[in-house]
Amino acid sequence: MTLAEFKSKEEKVLIGEYPTQVEDNPMISICVQTFQQKNYIRNCLDGILMQKVNFTYEVLLGEDESNDGTREICIEYAEKFPNKIRLFLHRRENNIKIEGKASGRFNFLYNLHSANGKYIALCEGDDYWTDPFKLQKQFDYLEANKEYVLCAHQVDSLIADKRIKRRKICSNPSSTYLLIKNFIPTLSIFFRKKSLLPHYFDVIRYCIVGDFPLLYLIGKHGKFKIFSESMGVYRINNGGTYSQNTLEKKYDLNLKVLSYMQEYIEEDHMVYYNTGVNRQLIFRAIEKKILSKEYQKDLNQINLNETLSPRLIMIVKIIISIVPTKLGLKILRNLFSKSL
Repeated sequence: MTLAEFKSKEEKVLIGEYPTQVEDNPMISICVQTFQQKNYIRNCLDGILMQKVNFTYEVLLGEDESNDGTREICIEYAEKFPNKIRLFLHRRENNIKIEGKASGRFNFLYNLHSANGKYIALCEGDDYWTDPFKLQKQFDYLEANKEYVLCAHQVDSLIADKRIKRRKICSNPSSTYLLIKNFIPTLSIFFRKKSLLPHYFDVIRYCIVGDFPLLYLIGKHGKFKIFSESMGVYRINNGGTYSQNTLEKKYDLNLKVLSYMQEYIEEDHMVYYNTGVNRQLIFRAIEKKILSKEYQKDLNQINLNETLSPRLIMIVKIIISIVPTKLGLKILRNLFSKSL
């Protein structure tokens, strides 16, 4: 699908593109989506604009018609850096609702369709990069290693302005790893634009989680590289379409995403797909045990023959049934997040 086709299908009200002097064929396109982030967007843009590189890049800044001052900050930056920033002034009438809630999906898809670079980097408006050589490192690696299609890196997390270390990403993730654990921070992702499959845009149109399908489909084209150092900060908040849900609801949504993706999973990956489904069923059962007694049918759905041994699943069921405390269930959740 081209940008023109996307606009014809999804654009109800014409969006505005702020005047720019960005060149037509940059090496890197950096996609930034922002909405109601006046306290964070400066950090995000400063982390991008401080990058020390030997190539050209464009910042695709999608502003989703905020009313808290975010739009004015974006215009300020677009005027100050006209050779770097392409500012898209979106309208709420074009917003794509997912699970009945407003989302940033139109903004994200518009950025992807508008990208002119050979490579694409992602950074949400409330996250930020901390290493001034981040882009150069990722660019150099993919240029030198043609069998790789994506590279990412470790990040720190920020909760209430207190930085904490995030759990580490697998050093050599694959599509099968993503089916089970799906953990690569969005702000660290840097990939070859040509690895985007045309049908990806249809896949995530109504999918509440956009990064999982993106990563899995890109992974069909080659390998992933994860740098060991942290080069950015991921801000944990409750404002996102996904993050504002309860933990039990998140597991419901994860199962829905996996179900939605099933037709795109390669046959030899199905055993890992089933492992991912079982993992979410176990976690959801644990959460239901905390909140109520209605968890047995989740356990009954777990496919013992596909991925988990009968002995292991018996242990899971026994522990979930007898552990009475919230603390005990948290320990169980932690145990199986590492073992599955």
